[in-house]
Amino acid sequence: SGICIGHSPAILVACCLALFLSTCLTYNWTVTLYAPYPEVQARSINDIAYVQQNFKDRVHPVWNILIADSPDTEKQVSELLVGKEQEVYSIPFSRHELEQKPNANFIYDRLDKYIRGRDLFAFQSGLQSDRFFFGRERLVESIVGTVQNAQNFGLFGLRRIGKTSVLFAVKRYLDKLGGYKTIHIDCQLADFYLMRWNSLIKWICEQISLGSEFPLSNDFSQQGKVLHQVVENSQEKILLLFDEVEKISFDISPSKHWNEDFLHFWNTIRAVHQMSKGKLTFGVSGVNPYIFNTPLVAGHDNPILFGGSPLYLWPLEENHTRDMVRTIARYMGLQFSEEVYEWLFKQYGGHPYLIRKACSLVYEKAKKSTGDTVTLDEFTSREKWLDHKLGGDIIKILVVLIQHYPEEFEHLQSLAEGEQE
Repeated sequence: SGICIGHSPAILVACCLALFLSTCLTYNWTVTLYAPYPEVQARSINDIAYVQQNFKDRVHPVWNILIADSPDTEKQVSELLVGKEQEVYSIPFSRHELEQKPNANFIYDRLDKYIRGRDLFAFQSGLQSDRFFFGRERLVESIVGTVQNAQNFGLFGLRRIGKTSVLFAVKRYLDKLGGYKTIHIDCQLADFYLMRWNSLIKWICEQISLGSEFPLSNDFSQQGKVLHQVVENSQEKILLLFDEVEKISFDISPSKHWNEDFLHFWNTIRAVHQMSKGKLTFGVSGVNPYIFNTPLVAGHDNPILFGGSPLYLWPLEENHTRDMVRTIARYMGLQFSEEVYEWLFKQYGGHPYLIRKACSLVYEKAKKSTGDTVTLDEFTSREKWLDHKLGGDIIKILVVLIQHYPEEFEHLQSLAEGEQE
């Protein structure tokens, strides 16, 4: 079935398309949008995404059909989305194409071109919707409860294990609750870690009070007064999320000025948190909670010693591994043999990025298409090849431990070798 938005003779054909697509991908409903404009506009794609997000339990959450008057609909959709990592995908048709009553081969080829050509396992960045979010719901609810109690938190775990996705999920949760303004700060971006402490405080002020300009001061007391006033004037509570916080921390930041700036910055944030009685709270994510555990920084008291509740992001459990792989495969019109899920869980220890990457590699190598089944043999017969392809990713995951937390890396190595103590 199709939820069709718009009116045109082409819509009848479009609804038939939606019915066919829903059957292929085992969903009851597929959203179809007719945009009666000479050029495809970004708002049309945004409208579809809005419907899919808000009716995700009823419609296919990933695929949709987009029809436009432009004869270059395919090209224009492609140009609008270039360089963007998507979580919703449009299969484009021009109205003219559908009014010509295309045959079944034309329709099938267009659907196959877009569905088979999209590898939904191949996500690289943090997930910004619930469509691909699995196994962390209780943790998100726990963090939201911490924030509602005006407490700060830290989220720690291996690289690429899903910390950014959890932070985005917390933001979505609070956005739905209302009453919170959540500001995500990706500290691994040079724009942030190259800033001095007072410039970052100024930037935060400008994000809270959009459109306003604020003075820059080297006096952390003065800069704190400005931030406190901005927070007090806000109609909403403020949550600051510092992702990859090591990049603005002492000893580890690629910018050496954070050895000194760490104290000024966090003294300011802590002071405003206390003065505002929790109207401003913060969360950090990183590999290790050392910024909460180190008593002295450059010979001075650490302003955020025990400054937040440390939470640890563990690998996925086996049932969540199955949910993730099975659901993404279903979005692609694929099936996985049941024994694949157990193998993936044991082989990659529940690490979601490595599991998705392994599925992506096998999907591409085996040239699977809609309706196919992926068997265990297609993984086990390529085990050495997968180890080679994923070796670089595993090194990237471990390199932070090797470089900055050698003791923790030794413990991890001992566990991997079967030592129990």
